[in-house]
Amino acid sequence: MKIKNISIIDPATGRPVSLEDWKKVENPTIAEKVLIETDELAPFCVSKKRIEERKTWPEAVEAGAPTRAQALAIYDARPAGLDEALKLIGGDEAVEVTWTCDEDKDPNYAANAWYVNLYSGYVYYNTKTYGRRVRPVSAFNPSDFEL
Repeated sequence: MKIKNISIIDPATGRPVSLEDWKKVENPTIAEKVLIETDELAPFCVSKKRIEERKTWPEAVEAGAPTRAQALAIYDARPAGLDEALKLIGGDEAVEVTWTCDEDKDPNYAANAWYVNLYSGYVYYNTKTYGRRVRPVSAFNPSDFEL
């Protein structure tokens, strides 16, 4: 997956702003989200902070856990500018092990769901009752504002 663009979401307008332009803002830490655009996925926003309290899988899904594909895009985006963007806005480095919202579809493993280690890109599963951290994501819809 190719990372096409990483930008900061301006909390006042909801519009994406380049990292270079956001560096000129008086208080860059007011931003809460970073936008990731890839060649394969719909654009999505990553929260600047992970949820520190460990969540079970159902709680993680409710909190906005990424899909496996989004979590892997977060991993791929780290050296492409995500690490720099998160640091700029006062966010947590994306190195945690995070639940995804994807559960195992194999009936033999119905009690399991997938997680991704954002430090190494490692993907594995665990029981849905296990507590893990979550890096919330949200959809980004450019039609929500006029360009």
